[in-house]
Amino acid sequence: MSTIILDALGVQQMASGHLGLNLSAKVDWDDFPEFAKSILRQCNGTVLDKTESVDIRMWHVKIDDVAIRLVYDDYPLMVSMESSDSAGDRMLQELYVKFESAKPK
Repeated sequence: MSTIILDALGVQQMASGHLGLNLSAKVDWDDFPEFAKSILRQCNGTVLDKTESVDIRMWHVKIDDVAIRLVYDDYPLMVSMESSDSAGDRMLQELYVKFESAKPK
């Protein structure tokens, strides 16, 4: 996966009250690790740990000392970043602006 396509780019408030940053609805289970690594390279992020179940992959990552979850969910199909605090909410808003400004015009 050489080009990252953020076909679902958007910020939304999750049930927790914190923000989620939708990235792509076209990445499948097998492509998620490479997609996630590419996203983390763009953000200078690091993986803290990884969790997998039957229909979800969740990577706990750190970007600029802020903890974020990078999630692949099989239903509905979506790769997103999720926040669990106000620092994470701010980081996701910053990443949204960064990714949106990098999109081809």
